[in-house]
Amino acid sequence: MKLIRFQTDVLHVTRAEGRRWLVRSRKVVSDEEAVDMNEVFDAVVVCNGHHTEPRVAEIPGDVASGADISRDIAPVAEEVHISSRTALIQTTMRQPGYDNIYKYYFPFLETNGVVTVDDNRVGPLYKHVFPPSLAPSLSFIGIPWKILPFPMFELQCKWVAGILSEKILLPTELEMMEDVEAFYSQIQDAGYPKRYTHNMSEYQFEYDDWLAMKCGCPMVESWRKGMFEAALQNWQARPETHRDESDGHDLVLQAQELFLSLEKLKIR
Repeated sequence: MKLIRFQTDVLHVTRAEGRRWLVRSRKVVSDEEAVDMNEVFDAVVVCNGHHTEPRVAEIPGDVASGADISRDIAPVAEEVHISSRTALIQTTMRQPGYDNIYKYYFPFLETNGVVTVDDNRVGPLYKHVFPPSLAPSLSFIGIPWKILPFPMFELQCKWVAGILSEKILLPTELEMMEDVEAFYSQIQDAGYPKRYTHNMSEYQFEYDDWLAMKCGCPMVESWRKGMFEAALQNWQARPETHRDESDGHDLVLQAQELFLSLEKLKIR
């Protein structure tokens, strides 16, 4: 807790001499007083998330949260609309609900055009974390979406920490850029739009296991992967009652047994 500054806003982050970063922040001392601070850091990790700045879709689209919200507000709304942009549904539909999409937004970060947001693609980022020409002094946590977030973001944090502490090595800048360009080509060849760059719905656990391997951590547990798939299938099969009815109780028992064993180790 000593390393966390509460009631402090980051106002501006820009390059300083020697690949370091100048960070200007403002700490609220009281209702009438705030103190501005300018500090220089060796590295900056951007972790402001991407669920604060709404982005209105230019074409029809839907996500799981949109469907959930639509059902919640439909009983009290006169009329609610939802549109879909999945591969299977190309036309706009009238249903109870709506679809909100958020955009990546870094108003405080100045990289002189090195890192950009183009059609909701943050880039270039090696493995969705490091801009090759600014690595390892600048990194991003929590960019991927349509995923099981917290296990992934924890692994990203461990990877970044290992690199900043020089326990883990990054590829060269050229190798990282080649990897990014190959990934972009793969997305384009698959017919996905640019805004799906950070959509990991089809390979999140492969990415998690890659991070775990780099950090020397255990791979994502099979029960956790199974629980995620069971929850997704349950939502698709029971959109109205998926929170109250579910399968996969055996997976819950496996998780519970693991947590109990960890608690026993702590007691010892």
